[in-house]
Amino acid sequence: MKNATKALVYNSFALVLALIALLTAWFWIYYINLFTALPSAIVAFLLCKFAERAVPNNTFTKVNYALIITAVLEGLVTLVFLLFNN
Repeated sequence: MKNATKALVYNSFALVLALIALLTAWFWIYYINLFTALPSAIVAFLLCKFAERAVPNNTFTKVNYALIITAVLEGLVTLVFLLFNN
């Protein structure tokens, strides 16, 4: 498989996992976030690293990194709101 094809496959799976992390990052009910958003964000980050190793400076990889960072920040902000609200 060529490097460009590998990067596309890795980035496609990373995009799906980053979107899952982004959509579930605010679920802090019974700390379900630790079982849904965090693992998918970690796997998406690793897939982005593999894609970046295959094709450096790819725009698709940068978009995935932005989604992952947004999901992590969303989870942290909602955790802070949850902790200070109670």
